[in-house]
Amino acid sequence: MVKLGDRVLLRPVFAESGEKGKPTAPKPGRIVYIHPEGRFCIVAFEADRGEKILRESFKLVKGEIMA
Repeated sequence: MVKLGDRVLLRPVFAESGEKGKPTAPKPGRIVYIHPEGRFCIVAFEADRGEKILRESFKLVKGEIMA
């Protein structure tokens, strides 16, 4: 079961366009929000240059991320 502050390795949508259609490597992120009823969570990722934080939501099923 995921918890606030957990570090995760996920493949966010903004990183899916790899070279020549190859999938990109998973990016490290941190869980910053979990829906009160456990429906989804929001994961914060650092942009490639480390200048910005990008957030993406992921569906939760029985407390685990469905990526």
